[in-house]
Amino acid sequence: MNKADFYYKNNLTKILNEQQKDENPRPKYKDGTPAHSYFITQVFEEYDISKGEFPLTTLRNTAIKTGIKEIQWIYQDQNSSLKSARNRGINWWDEWNIGDNTIGQRYGATVKKWHF
Repeated sequence: MNKADFYYKNNLTKILNEQQKDENPRPKYKDGTPAHSYFITQVFEEYDISKGEFPLTTLRNTAIKTGIKEIQWIYQDQNSSLKSARNRGINWWDEWNIGDNTIGQRYGATVKKWHF
């Protein structure tokens, strides 16, 4: 178990024991119930890369390649179009379709608006 794994397990334990729940979440499940997030605050993690520490856990699979595709969708395409996302192999946003084949004014649309 590496340092990131230790932090990950510790943070999950804190979330289970000291959680706060968001109020009035925007996302909803398919049945219409609110998709609340549980979180903790004041979390700080420190890594020393010169000692081989790296902030990547080995306890769960991390979809690095598809995560990079999502970043490219947001920053290169600069839109919130689900068609654009699907063209990059990203389909997990389909459930957040607001009815016009987009996820609304989020992420890529915001990047384009502010010219990042």
